[in-house]
Amino acid sequence: MLARPTHRIVAALAHDGLDLAEGTLAGVFAACSDLVGPLAAAIGDRNAAAAHLHVDETRWQEFAAVEGKDSHRWWCWVFVGPDTTVFRIAPSRSLKVLTEQLGIDTDPDTDTLTLPEGRQVLLSSDFYVVYQILGRLDGVDNLWCWAHIRRYFVRAGDAHPELAAWTAA
Repeated sequence: MLARPTHRIVAALAHDGLDLAEGTLAGVFAACSDLVGPLAAAIGDRNAAAAHLHVDETRWQEFAAVEGKDSHRWWCWVFVGPDTTVFRIAPSRSLKVLTEQLGIDTDPDTDTLTLPEGRQVLLSSDFYVVYQILGRLDGVDNLWCWAHIRRYFVRAGDAHPELAAWTAA
């Protein structure tokens, strides 16, 4: 809520004369979650239908014990569309997060991925392997981040000194 940590919201309210415990505010947010749930779902659906999305993921520490999860490392995924932004906290960095967000069908028998009929999407992302896999689908085009692609040129120059001048250029 408000794109600020709870303790900062409480501090701002205290500055305006309202003394409120962080736990009370957290309880208010929890009580409101049923009210904003449908709105969040609508925003997620609109985002998933966008023709162009910027997608990225970053490490997220989640200090809750979850059955089947052997670490506290989770991932915060962000999907930025032209008029919506969706954040998803997920236990993995797997392709499953992308397929769920974008409504991509997965055939469990063949591991085949298919976009809904007529769907086209342009993804701006880094060169992480899940984006490469998704880019093999008909209807998905990738715009790779050149800062990430550059690494492969640098590695080529390191591995093949005869290419060093070319990779430096």
